[in-house]
Amino acid sequence: MNWDVFICHASEDKETFVRPLAVALQRAGLRVWYDEFSLTLGDSLRRSIDNGLRESRFGVVVLSMSFFEKHWPQLELDGLAQREVNGQKVILPIWHNVSREEVVNFSPILADRLAVSSARGTESVVTEVTRVVQGVQPRTKPISSYSHRIPVNYQGQLAVRLGNIVEIKQWFGPDGAGGSGQLRVCIMSDLTDQTKYASDIAHVMMTIVPVDVTIKGRVAGPIERSGNSTNFFLEMMDEEFAKFGSNRKVRRNPLSG
Repeated sequence: MNWDVFICHASEDKETFVRPLAVALQRAGLRVWYDEFSLTLGDSLRRSIDNGLRESRFGVVVLSMSFFEKHWPQLELDGLAQREVNGQKVILPIWHNVSREEVVNFSPILADRLAVSSARGTESVVTEVTRVVQGVQPRTKPISSYSHRIPVNYQGQLAVRLGNIVEIKQWFGPDGAGGSGQLRVCIMSDLTDQTKYASDIAHVMMTIVPVDVTIKGRVAGPIERSGNSTNFFLEMMDEEFAKFGSNRKVRRNPLSG
């Protein structure tokens, strides 16, 4: 499956709880389907959500008074419930500013499930969700394996999303390129979304030879877009950073003097 968790919520709860939770779950190493991370301009809302519901191992359902009043998140909950017909646990409920009586009034079945309250804090919620996700399918890499973080610049239109795994095939720096301290990307593939990118930066910086060593990493925020330039951070595992570290010096084109 493409994602570890799908976050089902009411839009009214984004600012106070859901957005910080989504970011914290990503930082804990989980692949998160969250509308602000996973939807881009022009996407079909229904198809994208259907795909997220189908391709996520678990559904984190943020139950609140706003949730109880909204039709769309309840449809998402119904979709998650359909996947539990064979007894498999999919729904992970979070109670956000609601009492047991209020949950019972909405759904006695949901009220009977062990839930975690947002009142315990985001860190505690992330711990409980991560424990369930890792308990079903232990990861081959520890969460802390993404221990290196470097700034990246791409000259061109880039539609990468937080948490996506990318493979960079040609790059400059970051010990040159005007002293920016950024890794300048020439050719890159988004392995999560199966998209390829090629920047024209090589034509702009004729005096620099791009490094051909391929490195992989995970896109981390903030993603900043300004004009025709995209900046983000790349989180790398030890073995990838070792390749990057030994090839990070910019090489000048001998033909340019």
